[in-house]
Amino acid sequence: MRLPSVLLILVLAVAAQVPSAWVLRTDGIGPVKIGMSLPELNAILQEHFSMPIDKGDQGCFYVTPRSHSQVSFMIEDGRLVRADVNKAGVSTVRGVHVGDTEAHVKSVYGPKLKIETFSIQRRRRRSLLDTSLC
Repeated sequence: MRLPSVLLILVLAVAAQVPSAWVLRTDGIGPVKIGMSLPELNAILQEHFSMPIDKGDQGCFYVTPRSHSQVSFMIEDGRLVRADVNKAGVSTVRGVHVGDTEAHVKSVYGPKLKIETFSIQRRRRRSLLDTSLC
């Protein structure tokens, strides 16, 4: 009987060290909710984010959690207003991931999908998902 209890403890110890998978929802991502203040975000993520020193940058800036580097949070006037997923590793509640084909995303979200093309640093990128569709 001792062996199964040792295995259970080992499995629980390993599971405690694996970061939980985050899912993008209309109201946030993982444990994070849109509208949180910077101190609330720090508390829930065990981070030490702070306002930029330059007053001109304090109105709108991004922070990235150490545990989920594929996610960036836009802070506007001290509140979380947007979560950006920049790399694979996070899905929407409907299972769409960064890297999925446009055709797949269209098949999942249908005609409500909003597609925008924009340029950043001379590279063309497509934004295929409006988070209100998550």
